[in-house]
Amino acid sequence: MKKILNVSEMKQVRGGVVPSDYCNPGDVLFTCATGYNSGFITKGVACGRNASEVAARIREERIWESPNLEYEGINVKCW
Repeated sequence: MKKILNVSEMKQVRGGVVPSDYCNPGDVLFTCATGYNSGFITKGVACGRNASEVAARIREERIWESPNLEYEGINVKCW
């Protein structure tokens, strides 16, 4: 008999979204990569409700820290 996956297991299969004690209730932990036009890439994790929300928040934080990034280019992907 095949096992039916629960919601948490399905999230892990789709892309590594993981519930975590580090996150607020209702949020999950995403893995994110931030790429810059210079070719530099950083990876890390962040909490949020969905990948696009987390990516937008990271992008805004990076631009706040260095306003030139808005023009030089920054790309954030979370999964």
